[in-house]
Amino acid sequence: GIEGSEMKRLPKVCLCVALLSSAAAGAAPQLVIVNAKVFTADPAQPFAEALAIEGRRFSAVGNSIDIRALAGTETRVIDAGGRLVTPGLVEAHVHLGWNLPSPPLKVPGLPFPGPSGEQVLSAVAAEAKTPGDWISVWIGQSIARDPRNWRSALDAVSPDRPVLLRGFWGHTSIVNSAALKRLGILDSTPDPLGGWWGRDASGRLDGHAHQGAEDLEGRAVPPDPARLSGEFRDAGQRYAHWGVTSIHLMNSGRSLETAIDALDKGVLK
Repeated sequence: GIEGSEMKRLPKVCLCVALLSSAAAGAAPQLVIVNAKVFTADPAQPFAEALAIEGRRFSAVGNSIDIRALAGTETRVIDAGGRLVTPGLVEAHVHLGWNLPSPPLKVPGLPFPGPSGEQVLSAVAAEAKTPGDWISVWIGQSIARDPRNWRSALDAVSPDRPVLLRGFWGHTSIVNSAALKRLGILDSTPDPLGGWWGRDASGRLDGHAHQGAEDLEGRAVPPDPARLSGEFRDAGQRYAHWGVTSIHLMNSGRSLETAIDALDKGVLK
């Protein structure tokens, strides 16, 4: 007879045997991974040595000897060499194809703490001496925390060419008067939904755009689905290399139609 602690263990034993027997009775799995540290996400057994995959499903999880025995002549067997195996990762918040309107100036200190205010103004002043259009600069937290009136400071070194300073993390945008004029933003322009324009004590715009007001790149340079397609494809290859199987794309102010057009130009084919 079976009694006591042995009886308590019986359901788990039967379940494991049934799982392995079912897998063995059916078709051989297409893929078997052995000699691994498999993260199962099951609190009762957080890690296992091996797994088998049949079609799009895990058909068995267990030790390397038992799982390897399920392999058929057409089964691909991977020895993970003790490496960690996890389910596909999900990137929950990402911005792709979020580009400055011109190649960024070279400034020191990136990413942390970023260039100082004087370093940025010096770089912008030097660039503004030559004819051209937009002047773009990636900045760090040093500029984001600098309390000066940046519209006035940038106007002093670049009165004619539009300037955009952009926090590399995506939540600090600063422009000069020429950029505001190019973008059609006036001191009387109302705050957009989900964002606001920075203002000085008199109510004049101070050059800062916050949150929902930060969709400046797309207004400066219309999105190009062909170029965006290449950026989507390159990002997909990097994500696959890192084990990321899906992403949640924050579309950075672009229309859904633009993103679908970019995907259709090569990513999905």
